Amino acid sequence: METIKGHLASILARRWWLLLLRGLIAIAFGVVSWV
Repeated sequence: METIKGHLASILARRWWLLLLRGLIAIAFGVVSWV
């Protein structure tokens, strides 16, 4: 179980900026479509 946690942590460490970018794009798209 600990190895799986470590693997997920390493994936998130590399991908956190991608997730952040996707989040920002989703928020921007939501605002644009709402306006």
